[in-house]
Amino acid sequence: MRNTILKWDYLSRYRSWLFSVSIVLVMFSHYFEDVVGIGSGSMLRKIADIFNGTIGTVGVDIFCLLSGMGLYYSYSKNSDTRSFYKRRFCKLLLPYVTIGGLFWIIKDLLILRLPLTDFVWDFTMISFWTDGCRTTWFVSFIAIMYIVFPVLYRMINVPKFHSFVIAMLICAIFTFSLIWLSCAHKWYYANTELALWRCLPFVIGTYLGAAIKNNWLNDNKLWLLVGMGIVLKGAYVFATVREINFFPTRLVSCFWAISLSYIVAILIDRFRFGIFEKANLLISALTLELYLSHVVVRHLLRMFDVPTNNILVFMGYIALSFVVSIAYGRLKSKL
Repeated sequence: MRNTILKWDYLSRYRSWLFSVSIVLVMFSHYFEDVVGIGSGSMLRKIADIFNGTIGTVGVDIFCLLSGMGLYYSYSKNSDTRSFYKRRFCKLLLPYVTIGGLFWIIKDLLILRLPLTDFVWDFTMISFWTDGCRTTWFVSFIAIMYIVFPVLYRMINVPKFHSFVIAMLICAIFTFSLIWLSCAHKWYYANTELALWRCLPFVIGTYLGAAIKNNWLNDNKLWLLVGMGIVLKGAYVFATVREINFFPTRLVSCFWAISLSYIVAILIDRFRFGIFEKANLLISALTLELYLSHVVVRHLLRMFDVPTNNILVFMGYIALSFVVSIAYGRLKSKL
């Protein structure tokens, strides 16, 4: 029987599994978003409301948390900045140029017949930061995180207490800045907040990478952090039901992502066998490709009013996303 005592290094030990879970949660969050937005039967709508209230878009926060942690481990092994940028941007831009580029050509040039300048604006993802064009927002967000990461690493990679204080100060400054932005520039905040708030789990993930690698944390206190995240999420759900808009949704999601990651890690520790092992091997090898394929296929279907709230349509375009991702992987391996 496996030891089920919760340990801080579970995030590191099961990182590939948690990446897979986060992608699956993102897919379901998009589906249930369509169920609510387009409409569906009463039973499916109730399931969607439960999912959106308890899970929502936390899959993205988990992905950012794990990305920050993974980058810390990677950079600590080889701190050559040029090599870091080369490795990371090759992994990011090759699938984006292939899958995302084809998407923008189909959408902007073939379907909408927009000017070439609009295509360039969308393809370079500048349109997300200027006009709120969200389809491939995550690529532009993580690219910026890659650019600033060497600086973040040097700020976090300091002695134990200083590292914690610096990480918390960065998160506090981000939080108050975003609250100010939501009041002072509501339009810009509404268009970009889904990316800006994700800086918090990324920074926390970087700190946890340092803390776990250097064995700074006491396993006995982990349950306290997990419990705090659960209580905060419970309070948020209660307030939402009561129509009390007090808690910033993205901030709650950040802490809930930490708690949920460890809860899922416990389940993985107990049930990682058979079909789950095979599914993880497939998904974890194609996380970015699968994400990109999923969002672009869904977007194109919605452009043609395909009912993406239908469960069969959902299963169909998820299968198509896997096909596109696997095809890209095989094409890349032959080049």
